[in-house]
Amino acid sequence: MSNFVPTQFTSFTDNFDFDKLKTGTSSTFMSNIKSMKKVDDFFDFSRMSIPKSIFDFQQRVTYNHSYFASNYTALAFLFFLYCIFTNIPFFLFVFVELVIVYFVQKAYGNSDELSLRFFRLHRNVWYSILLTINIPVFFFCSPLSTVFWLSLITAVLVLFHAAIMDKPVDAAYSNAV
Repeated sequence: MSNFVPTQFTSFTDNFDFDKLKTGTSSTFMSNIKSMKKVDDFFDFSRMSIPKSIFDFQQRVTYNHSYFASNYTALAFLFFLYCIFTNIPFFLFVFVELVIVYFVQKAYGNSDELSLRFFRLHRNVWYSILLTINIPVFFFCSPLSTVFWLSLITAVLVLFHAAIMDKPVDAAYSNAV
C-alpha cells in the first residue's frame, strides 16, 4: 500500500528538474531588476497628458508597456503582497504550505524515499497527501476573489499609467527619420 504512486504523477516528478528552475530565474530576476526605470522617470508629471485619440492611446500603451515592463511587474508584485497580507487565511495557507514543502525537501534530501522504522515513504506520496488536503483548504481561503481583484486592479492601473504617459522626446522623434 505504501508503494502506490500514480504513474502520471511519478513521470511528471521524474522529468521535473528544480535546478533548471533555480538557474533560469536568478539571471532573469537580476535582469528585470537592472531594467527597472527610476521613480522620477516612472512618475514624470511633465510627460503626463490625456491621449488625443484611440490611435494615440494604443501607441502610448504599446510603448510604455515595453518601456516600463519591470516597473509594472514590481507594481503587480506589491499588489500581490498586499493581497497576501490582508487576506489572513490565504496568508496562513501560503505560509504553512511553504513550511511543509521546505521540511519535506529537507527530510528527503536528494533521495526519493524516506526509510522509517516499519515502512518506506516516497516523496510523491507526501505531495499527493498535501494536494488532497490542500484543495478544500485552498478554496476556503477565497483565492478566486483575490485573483480577480489582483488582476483587475493591476490591469486598470497599468493601462491608466501607460495611457497617460507620453513618450519621451528622444523616443518620439526616433521614428521620424
